[in-house]
Amino acid sequence: MNTNDNTKEYDLIQRVVNHLTVQSFTVHDLGLMNGKMGIAFFFYHYARYQKEPLYEELAWALIEEIYDKIHDNMPTTMEKGLCGIAWGICTLLEQNFLSGDVDEVLSDIDHKIMERDPMRITDFSFRTGLEGIRSYVQARILLAEKEQSVCPFDNIYVYALERSAQKAGLPLKSVSPLNVIDMPELSETTDFLNLPLGLDGGCAGLALKTLYI
Repeated sequence: MNTNDNTKEYDLIQRVVNHLTVQSFTVHDLGLMNGKMGIAFFFYHYARYQKEPLYEELAWALIEEIYDKIHDNMPTTMEKGLCGIAWGICTLLEQNFLSGDVDEVLSDIDHKIMERDPMRITDFSFRTGLEGIRSYVQARILLAEKEQSVCPFDNIYVYALERSAQKAGLPLKSVSPLNVIDMPELSETTDFLNLPLGLDGGCAGLALKTLYI
């Protein structure tokens, strides 16, 4: 890619980022795929890419708002629920975008997730069902092992989750949400003003993909 192409791509992504900066706090969805968690996830990556703390501050403000608005009636799902939010936090901690005691940060969410019996889940999909829940649980257990901390999920829950996944024919290792989310391509003809703001088919996903392709 020549210098002019690089300049055009930078200008395009900066326009998308400016749009996200202005609009991100208007999003009501707290989740990973379509909401504030996914946008915060992008801003942390962009802050590191640009070496610009302003975007890190923006991401942290979104995280604070998410924690303020989490409520008991939220679903446990990956798409719009607790598992997506927790996966985002877990991954940001693992990649050193965030710091702190992982158990303290995630313990309330982990306990909420364990309140739902995996053996009673009949939706096995990634976005709204068992596979997405299991993706977070596996990521969280791996982080606990890395941090040499106690497993946040008790043996009864983990056994029930794996038993249910086995019955559903799910693979032994769950995929990352980033392998499921639809991240569109950025080009000069992309009408990003009419895209949703989140990761899944939206501006945050488009911009994140552009950083790493």
